[in-house]
Amino acid sequence: MKLKTLCEITNGSILSRFQKLDAKKVALPVLSVKAALGDREDISMAALEVDHPQLVRAQQGDVIMSMTQPNVFVIDERLSGWVVPSTFAYFHIKEPTQLNPYYLKWFFEYSEEYRRQLHLIQNSGNMVQFLKIGELKEVEITVPPIEHQEKIAHMMQLIEQEQRLYQQKIEKQKTVMNYMGNQWIKENQNGN
Repeated sequence: MKLKTLCEITNGSILSRFQKLDAKKVALPVLSVKAALGDREDISMAALEVDHPQLVRAQQGDVIMSMTQPNVFVIDERLSGWVVPSTFAYFHIKEPTQLNPYYLKWFFEYSEEYRRQLHLIQNSGNMVQFLKIGELKEVEITVPPIEHQEKIAHMMQLIEQEQRLYQQKIEKQKTVMNYMGNQWIKENQNGN
């Protein structure tokens, strides 16, 4: 089955088109790979025409894929409503009872079926480092029963949670290490 039958696939917004000087603008958060990964320091805001009908806003349960890096994200409650810039492809799942967003994420990140198709696309003369929306729409996806998709989705969510917890542990260890090192220097500078 082609992806275009299961998802509405579009580019994100070209932000400069929504930053007209005469329009009523509101500061909105804009998605980036780092922000989607949870980096609070990389949250950027843009003053945009909030009511413009062509402004692509992330909806919970949909999927975004970076067009320049192999990063795929399921939109959760935290990212819902954020502006999707043109550096992402946006997949609005038409019928969530047929396609689980985490299964789609798995498909892009791990499936041999997608890798084969990607290899064919890249060897057909497409010298650009990113895919085009038209190419994504034509990608074939095998869709197992929703129960099987949900098992894969559950495992993906557990892996992501474990990765976040491990990263938090590393950050706390770095904080303790830096404190210990800096504290020792402070205590021993007075003696020199």
